[in-house]
Amino acid sequence: SSISGAVICFTACIQVVINYFFDLKNKKLPKLLIVIYAIVFLVVNLFAFKSYYDLFSLAATMAYVLSMAQSDVKKYRFLYAANSFLWITYDLFTQSYGNLWTHIILFLSTGIAIAFNKEKLN
Repeated sequence: SSISGAVICFTACIQVVINYFFDLKNKKLPKLLIVIYAIVFLVVNLFAFKSYYDLFSLAATMAYVLSMAQSDVKKYRFLYAANSFLWITYDLFTQSYGNLWTHIILFLSTGIAIAFNKEKLN
């Protein structure tokens, strides 16, 4: 089932709202908040865990949480690409083809950003 992915996405929506308020004030996310995000995602995933492939949604989420902690654009993009790749794998297992196309586009656009903006990443 795709319950794990749906629950994680719902939790991520709440996280995005919290991050928005930090962005409004031009403040960096506190490291404690990032740790809290990781713990919340871990707990949420464990409650929704149904199959071995739910580990892909958990790994994708952890890559995303780690990407938010990055101030280095290169590290952020690589973690975001890893996030998208893991979601693609999860989408294939759960046959979530609508989400699959979204994650493929995100993966490709991040890959293009990595490939063609090398001078800005060093």
